[in-house]
Order: sequence, then C-alpha cells, then structure tokens
Amino acid sequence: IDLKDNAAYLERFTLEEWIARRINSENVVKAYLASKNSDYLYNITEYIQGQTLNQWMIDNPNPKIETVRDIAQQIAKGLTAFHKLEMIHQDLRPHNIMIDSNNCVKIIDFGATRVEGLIESNINLEQENLQGTALYSAPEYFLQEIGTSKSDLFSLAVIVYQMLSKELPYGVQVARCKNKTAQNKLVYQSFIMLSLSSGYIISRIIIYAKTNFLGKKRIIIIIWFMLF
Repeated sequence: IDLKDNAAYLERFTLEEWIARRINSENVVKAYLASKNSDYLYNITEYIQGQTLNQWMIDNPNPKIETVRDIAQQIAKGLTAFHKLEMIHQDLRPHNIMIDSNNCVKIIDFGATRVEGLIESNINLEQENLQGTALYSAPEYFLQEIGTSKSDLFSLAVIVYQMLSKELPYGVQVARCKNKTAQNKLVYQSFIMLSLSSGYIISRIIIYAKTNFLGKKRIIIIIWFMLF
C-alpha cells in the first residue's frame, strides 16, 4: 500500500516517535532519534527480546495470581507515564504489551495515542473515531465520545480479567453496542462464577482440606453446600 500521499498517516507516523521520545518509563518501549538526512521515514525503538502478552497468555493459561498482579502493576506504571504527560494510549491490548526475558513489561505501539491539545488543533489525525481494538476498548469509544485516562484503565481491567479467566467480561458482543441502550443490555460475566466450575471448586476444597487436616465427612459437606 502506497501511503506517501496520505498526509494523515504520515503525521501519525511522525507523532509516534515524538510520543515515544517524551515518555521515560521502564514499562514503555524506548524510541531513538532517526537520521534527518534519510530519504525514508522510519522509527527506531529498542529491541525487546521476549514475547507479547497475548502469546504469554497462550503459554501460561493458568498463571499464579501473584504473577498476574505483577504484570498488571507494570502495565499500570507504563500508563501512568502516559497520563502524566496528558497522553492516552487508546489501544491497550495483549498484542501491544511485551514481556522481555527479564519479565519486564513494556507497552508498545503508539499509533492510536491521543495527546491532549493536539487532537483539537490538527484534524488530519482523524482521531475522533479512533478506538483501538474493540474487545478491549472502553464503552465511551463506541458512543463516539473522547476517551480519558479512565478509558486506558478499563482496557487494563479487561486484560487482567482475561489473564485470570481466559474470557472477556462482556463477551464478544460489546463491539456491536453503538448506543447506551445496547450497552445497558450487556451482561457482565462474573469472574467468580466463571472460575467456580464444579471441578475447580472440588479441587480447591480438597487442597484446602488437606492443608487444614479436615476429615472426609467435612469435605463432603463443604462441597455439597458450595455446589447446591
């Protein structure tokens, strides 16, 4: 695809470097200044030896809560670096998060990032309809409203939910809800209910029972009350 005559795309591409060079956080990918004498437009970022969070979730389908908490905290620190500079990432999703070989989490891809004050002054960026990836986007984006720092936090919450449950809190229908009436009809899938399958309950109770030296009769009673 030839994009050399697409002014909006070129401005957005240039803005990505501008954004990356102003954020100083170990949890955000670093960018380096490209040569100004080149005949080509390109961005240079640090090399991250690792994998995306999406791949990590595939490789770790049942992560420890402590591991999920550590990843979430690092993502939150990266987002804080954006928000302190009045920037909103707007496209936070597992594919845009890297985990390196030292388990350091880094946010990447600033193609959807909104900079406060810039969106109002440059219509070529066409950010009014920019909403990242639907399944992780905050509901306000579907109502054509401008996102805030809370929108990024919503995306983070969806990611954490998915890491713990392998599901999405509102399923895959959320992207089809283009008005508040439709959004109000969405049903939140409680992570607790998703997790409490009979097999999961029984296995956790048995582990608890063995740890606390409970007798077989008491285990049966506990399981009966939990399931029925």
